[in-house]
Amino acid sequence: LLSTGQLQINAKKAVNGPAFRAYVDTGQTITSGSQQKVVFGTENFDTDSCFASSKFTPTVEGYYQFNATVRIAGSSGTGEVMLVLYKNGSEYARGTNEGGTEQGLNWYSMQVSDIAYANGSTDYFEVYIQQTSSSSHDTTAGSTISYFSGCMIRGA
Repeated sequence: LLSTGQLQINAKKAVNGPAFRAYVDTGQTITSGSQQKVVFGTENFDTDSCFASSKFTPTVEGYYQFNATVRIAGSSGTGEVMLVLYKNGSEYARGTNEGGTEQGLNWYSMQVSDIAYANGSTDYFEVYIQQTSSSSHDTTAGSTISYFSGCMIRGA
């Protein structure tokens, strides 16, 4: 059976759900001591126009895989640095928690990855970053360095 339209099971879209990938195109100053939303200013792709203002609001109900990596400047002793996946304005999953000694010459790279359910209408997802040093540090721009992606992996 060949179908040229949208495949639905029990009135729900079954395949080809939304997917996106965006990246930091301009470094962002992250102040010490609080979580700040990461600005992903350029999209690599956004299949269903669900990504805007660094926020993904999928229009198809289902389960989604999210991945984010962000690099931040910081020398040894910067303190804790961490990425957090937010769902509907609240913490959903904390990622790797780095601190103390930088990974490279004056930088840290953090990741967060998880699967989340989205209702297809009001649920939305964002990435926040925090760092606890005595000064501000900047994110590193670049499509291969600091990015956020997600895709539907299964219908509801």
